[in-house]
Amino acid sequence: MLAVVGGSTVAAAGAMAKDIYSNVGKDDEEHSGKEILAARASVFGTAGIATAVMWQGHSAVFLGAVSAATAASAVAPALLYSFFWKGYNRTGLLWTLYGGTGLTVFLYMMSPSFSGIHAALFPGVDFTRLDRIGPALIAVPGTFFLGWASSVAGRRRSAGHSEAAPMQPVS
Repeated sequence: MLAVVGGSTVAAAGAMAKDIYSNVGKDDEEHSGKEILAARASVFGTAGIATAVMWQGHSAVFLGAVSAATAASAVAPALLYSFFWKGYNRTGLLWTLYGGTGLTVFLYMMSPSFSGIHAALFPGVDFTRLDRIGPALIAVPGTFFLGWASSVAGRRRSAGHSEAAPMQPVS
């Protein structure tokens, strides 16, 4: 499961870096180096390996649920906005991806699959606040809101700057 999530993360990071930098920058050697740096930074390989080693032997259900909820709450809104909304910009994309991921992880830390039950990641402690609702039910609409609000705010803040212009489709 971790190999699939890791491979998907590497593929998504490469695609995101390519899409972001092909729409923002130039085609020179310096730009190419920045694209590679962005792909490497977005993977967080060392943190992923350390997390996998640290959680080895813990509940795979929790890890699978968090990865599926993160994909649903961060990646899906980013894809839908970028495909169907011309007003979606770089600020919205960053808030959608990072804010959605952070919101999902935070909400899962307050769910029963993280603490409080026998099959939880940390069964000995209990700081459950979301007993009867799945964290993704809050995280998905919250991430859509983050993407919309930050795109609108980013457009207003940077009126007149070409960096905050809506993303163009890659041909």
